[in-house]
Amino acid sequence: ILRYFSPSIFKTMKNSIEMPMDEFAGYKLETFFAGYREKIRLFRKTKKGTASYPAVSITALSKTERQSLLMALEKLKNKTNKS
Repeated sequence: ILRYFSPSIFKTMKNSIEMPMDEFAGYKLETFFAGYREKIRLFRKTKKGTASYPAVSITALSKTERQSLLMALEKLKNKTNKS
């Protein structure tokens, strides 16, 4: 489960991405503004192929939080690829 919020001028929208661990197909780290902004895109295995979730900004995470998130996703990716 990845919980995040999208701030806007009028209200803050709370969102979450939930998927069974065995359906996790990977992730992609996207950088822009010369590496100052980062987003993460999650991929999910489906019966029709691989689905992509909308990118989620991780720019607000601390360095430690970012490293923990990426390590956990990499570990999950390696685990699901072995199956």
